[in-house]
Amino acid sequence: MTASELLPFRALDPLLGEPHVASLKGSHFLTELETLIHTKIQPPFCLSLNGTWGSGKTSLMKALEISLEEKNYPTLWFNPWEYERADDVVQCFLANLCRRAKNKWKVTAEKLGIFSLALFTSTVDAVAQVATNKAVSFKNVKDISDTVKNSLDERGARYDDPIKIVREDFATLTDAISQNHCSGAHPLVVFLDDLDRCLPDKALEMLEALKNLFVSEKARVIFIAGIDTDVAKRFIQKRYDGMESGYAANYFRKIFHATLNLPILGAEAQEKLITDRFDQLWKDEKPPLPGRNEVIKHIQTGMERYHVRSIRHCHNVLQNYYLWCKFHGTDADESEHMVALEFILLREKEPDLVQRLSNLMRALAPATTLLSFLEGLGKKDPKPELKPLNEYGWMKYDPDLDSAKQAVTIDALRWL
Repeated sequence: MTASELLPFRALDPLLGEPHVASLKGSHFLTELETLIHTKIQPPFCLSLNGTWGSGKTSLMKALEISLEEKNYPTLWFNPWEYERADDVVQCFLANLCRRAKNKWKVTAEKLGIFSLALFTSTVDAVAQVATNKAVSFKNVKDISDTVKNSLDERGARYDDPIKIVREDFATLTDAISQNHCSGAHPLVVFLDDLDRCLPDKALEMLEALKNLFVSEKARVIFIAGIDTDVAKRFIQKRYDGMESGYAANYFRKIFHATLNLPILGAEAQEKLITDRFDQLWKDEKPPLPGRNEVIKHIQTGMERYHVRSIRHCHNVLQNYYLWCKFHGTDADESEHMVALEFILLREKEPDLVQRLSNLMRALAPATTLLSFLEGLGKKDPKPELKPLNEYGWMKYDPDLDSAKQAVTIDALRWL
């Protein structure tokens, strides 16, 4: 099914074949990233792709994965968020890797080394049982050091630092994958998606395993993680509360050898995205009352005012406005359309604030105008959490919104 044949209301998820992934093929950013991996990066290496929620990290990584596979790279996609309920997310990663190594790349149990029993255990229990009679836990490096030393007598006796067993076996495994897949021409590329959506402890388990276990000498692997750097640093700061300023940034840099910031959606690209999405949703339908061009312009200027430049935010605003038009705005006048769009835009940026406003409105008479409600908030010296309304122009005279706020009543906003 081509992009033009897809129904407009669909899960906007690149893992479900979103056409946006295909549209990235041949883009400057993707081409340069692919060239970097192909000609400049020496494994082992960790690269983070930094971007806020909805900025396109997953789409970019999925497009890169497809492109690298076309060039005969061995790849593995792992989303730690899917395994949040597991006891140990690192075990789950290793189980996924081992099963793919055996089934796709025909790696033998000998080459799997310490990880070999992951093939015979459930995903959740994966490597806790590997060669150690359930003694090894990958929850942290200290556990590994203590338990490997006690349980792997034959091999452990040869090492002052038992962690070397894990590091060496991981290096052997990645080399075997590379040799079996492409005669050693390319390293294994592991994509880690949605790390910043995990609970902090789970995300840090994975990050610390990268730093201490998997990125070691001779490991033929490149890790590419889509992660909001600010969120990751907050996780680290929370774990190591009380450390000096800058500790989280330094910790992050010890894990990731380079960070590449995704580009912010430009005004021209944003306008095209909004226009294309509008035309998909209202295809063969009469456009909403304000008119196609007016709605597109209002959304674009509104997203600028609310400091929102995310691909996913653009989609959400258009879809939510379409739903409002169909279910709540069938008999609405132009003022109600304008106010509805403003609330939809505000909700993308400040969902908790919109919920608080909705709760306050429920206590008012239905005939109260939105303008009177906002003026009442201003006179009462609104709580700090309501002050963003000033920043976005809701609490002061706004020539574009003032007449609409005066015309629309609380009764027309019950959909909130």
